[in-house]
Amino acid sequence: MGVNKVIWVLVVFSLVLITTYACARTKNTERSIPWELEKLFTQEEYDFFISAVKDYFKEQGKEVSIHTGVLDIKDGDQKLGLVNLAQQCHLGDRSEWPSIIAAHFSAMPRIQKEHALLEERQKDFDQVKHSLAVRILDEDYAKAHGDLGNMIYRIDFEGTVSVVAYDLEESVGYVPKETAQGWNKNEEELFKIGLENIKNKYTLEVTPIPFDNGETVYILLDNSSFAITHSLLLEEYPLYIGTKGTLIGIPRKDTLLFYPIQDEKVMTVLGGFIKSINELNKQGPVSTSTKLYWKYNNKFTTLNYYIDEDNNKLTFDPPQSFLDVFK
Repeated sequence: MGVNKVIWVLVVFSLVLITTYACARTKNTERSIPWELEKLFTQEEYDFFISAVKDYFKEQGKEVSIHTGVLDIKDGDQKLGLVNLAQQCHLGDRSEWPSIIAAHFSAMPRIQKEHALLEERQKDFDQVKHSLAVRILDEDYAKAHGDLGNMIYRIDFEGTVSVVAYDLEESVGYVPKETAQGWNKNEEELFKIGLENIKNKYTLEVTPIPFDNGETVYILLDNSSFAITHSLLLEEYPLYIGTKGTLIGIPRKDTLLFYPIQDEKVMTVLGGFIKSINELNKQGPVSTSTKLYWKYNNKFTTLNYYIDEDNNKLTFDPPQSFLDVFK
């Protein structure tokens, strides 16, 4: 199959269009579904979820209110987002939702204690260096859930940030710039240590997904927040690097998709690969990116595509550098 300097158009049956994220609705009521969940929850399902959350806090004797996916706990004046918890619930059977919700919120006192201990220890680099990690986040998510300006980050994938983080027993924290300044370590050193810790702590357990045409896509599923960080460590696993690079998807925190590119057969897996990225991103939890990436010569490049749901078509519009490797 020859590769021409044209835009390839692929027909993808049953492809779900994931609409571009838009501004949140101005409606601010308890039962309003957050825009991130509109493709995932029916109103009846979301009502059940909200009721389950309120029932948990009622049993704890705490007064709460909920407005468009944000939980306001009156005792202690806490505000918590519910989107990730809702996504986590949706992955399980509805009968499991109350226990998932209880496990989530019952961990909060332990997390607070953990972070208080971290606050004491983080001035001494030797006490925290084993906890350093690198986490990849959607850029907008990072801005909304933390002070990105005070984080140590770099951009490896378009639309995301790779952040130096603390990998704790119950939670994930982020290393403030002012803290790192007292360690006498530059940012490159911290990223190197964080990636080395991820490599040593988390085993790469990959599942091959065979396609009907004989090609194989690989998926890494991990319950941690660092599965997609392995996309920055692929050079450690030569089996998963093709002669023409590697196709990469980082749809959510716990799922990494990749395909070693050897020849033009990559075109036969693109449709299913992109569909998987979009569907996993929609499900969450902690969705990261619907973009398609290509790693080649230690560089990550975005491979643009466009979905036309009305005509059931996927238009693939890669840069010239991608086309050139097939000449």
